[in-house]
Amino acid sequence: MDPTTIRDTLGAHGGSSATSTHEVDIIDNNFKLPTIWRSNIAADIKFGKGYKLTLDAMYTKTLYDVQFQQINIKDTTAYYSTGPTQTPIYVGGKVNSTFSNVYLLTNTTEGYRYNLTAQLSKITNNIKMGDHSLDLNWMVAYTYGMSKDLSNGIRNSFQSNYEVNPAIIPNNPEVAYSNFDLRHRIVGTVSLGFNWNNYNTTTVSFFYAGQSGSPYTFIYASSPNPFGNASNANLAYIPRAGEQLNFADIKDATTGTVTYSAQQQQTDFNNYIESDKYLKDRRGQYTERNGEHTPWNHELDMKLMHEFKFKGNNKQHSLQLSVDVFNVLNLLNNDWGHISFVTNVNNYNVNLLAFATDAAGIKPDAPSTGYTPTFNFVRPPSTGHYYTVDPINSRWQAQLGVKYSF
Repeated sequence: MDPTTIRDTLGAHGGSSATSTHEVDIIDNNFKLPTIWRSNIAADIKFGKGYKLTLDAMYTKTLYDVQFQQINIKDTTAYYSTGPTQTPIYVGGKVNSTFSNVYLLTNTTEGYRYNLTAQLSKITNNIKMGDHSLDLNWMVAYTYGMSKDLSNGIRNSFQSNYEVNPAIIPNNPEVAYSNFDLRHRIVGTVSLGFNWNNYNTTTVSFFYAGQSGSPYTFIYASSPNPFGNASNANLAYIPRAGEQLNFADIKDATTGTVTYSAQQQQTDFNNYIESDKYLKDRRGQYTERNGEHTPWNHELDMKLMHEFKFKGNNKQHSLQLSVDVFNVLNLLNNDWGHISFVTNVNNYNVNLLAFATDAAGIKPDAPSTGYTPTFNFVRPPSTGHYYTVDPINSRWQAQLGVKYSF
């Protein structure tokens, strides 16, 4: 199905007598459900006394994935001479004004992901300690993973899948990091079991997981959107060192008093870029979808258990008493064990800059109006960053357990 042919059909047969506009969602006649090719190779290598090295590699290639396009926009464009010079501004209006939006669901073959894992483990049982014995088991694993796609298709409508998929040109997005981009992950476990005798065993186990944060994207604030592309997630341009964007004073709506001056915004914006390695490296370029990550998340859990074994009715019975402590790091120090993320309310997107009325009093619009791209810096909250701390999982928790087996 050719989007150009669909546009011609909409223009000729859309009808003009409707009292209100409405949305149409269209699926390509040749649309195929998402399909992937996955290859995997792994090896276990045993050596020494109880050691095992596991190597695993997995590669996934997209054969068919989803792509959403807004086809009720005339392909007549203009470009700003400063700021976001690569982002097209659609100035032709709608193909058919009867429809608010016309979204086309079709396929793409772009996208891939891979994971590389190395794991080392050791099992040591029945270490003699006088009349007692000790069991010691441990494992540590490292995974590096990367995932790229065109559109992850995780949202519940054609419109939201198109509107909040960050891109420079939303109808022709580039392959970029997925919402599920993993990068670095370290997992480790250690279990120590002390056998007092044949009937009593005390076990203490620790589980550690460290991951290099969650991905998120720096974009322009969705309102106002002068690009005319029906997207709420346009990737932001980061100025070169020494290049100055135009900023506008933020004033109190009632008194007209300047509450955040253009000069202070310029200073804060540049300082923030310099403090963020990712943005600093993107100077003179646009941001990438999911190019930035929150800080590393570290989780440490503990389980302490004692097991009583005894016989009853000629059968083996056991009673286990346990205590589980989740997020031990936070128990040790209130500033540790914090899990940070960008809230789903923002769809993993962060508003970095918002368009504002320029010095000549022209509101955000097409270049033909004389509008000069002018911005307000959407500074982060008082914490100094755009992500937040999970209020539940960042706290230590404990639970008691009793298990009777017969």
